[in-house]
Amino acid sequence: MASEEKKIRITNMVNQWNQIRWNNKKALRLLSSGSYFPISSSEVKMWANAPIKPKNIHSYIGVENQKLYFILIDSETDRKPLSELESFELDKIIIREFDNNLDIFTPNFIDKTIDGNITVKEALSRNLFWQLMKGSWVKDQIESVRDMQVGIARVFSTPFSDLENILHHDENADILAVMGLKHQDESETKNEDDIVYKKSPYQLDLCFWGLNTRTSDLRLALAHNESPVEDLTQICPPYLGNSDSFSIIFPEKSLETSNIQ
Repeated sequence: MASEEKKIRITNMVNQWNQIRWNNKKALRLLSSGSYFPISSSEVKMWANAPIKPKNIHSYIGVENQKLYFILIDSETDRKPLSELESFELDKIIIREFDNNLDIFTPNFIDKTIDGNITVKEALSRNLFWQLMKGSWVKDQIESVRDMQVGIARVFSTPFSDLENILHHDENADILAVMGLKHQDESETKNEDDIVYKKSPYQLDLCFWGLNTRTSDLRLALAHNESPVEDLTQICPPYLGNSDSFSIIFPEKSLETSNIQ
């Protein structure tokens, strides 16, 4: 895909989600259309071998032709506005459709997975909470914070070390990013713009599972032996983060960062 076409495509995708994320029915339909997206070991190695290893991987939510997608970009590349990226930088941006043809609750998947920075039990619980509560969660998330201009998240920020840790156990492992709801304390807090809002007891989340993809049918794929579950993901909004620049949705902040460096 030509560079300018890819820039336009990404911009349109994230803008479509930004509009839909305030619509209860449309947002729920799209978020219910899948449960995970894949990341290959070769893609993790590509990020690891960059001149400057990224601190985080940003997974933007996008919509195209009424389908949900995730747009993955490393935090170093995401420091620059999308409009200023060169062809080789755009080549590192990965677009994945939100898929639904894998059941992580099958014994073959669970039995060969081990605890990482969260337990397998906790990872399964987060996915189960999502399956059971997504309807009420989406409705509450939109209605309770509309006045605060927070809404459903636009991007996930995941420590790159989460992905590296999975490959440390098996350098050829591929990875599934699985949607979930993470329980958190209910309290009032402020984001970077000092907007006060009341936290939901659950936060949208991604858990990362190591996967053996020697079979082409993901429904038959097994988690790697001793492959950990990793998750230190944050979402934006409401959390913008002090060290990351999300240039695809906040180009003005990326320019501020560039001027400082």
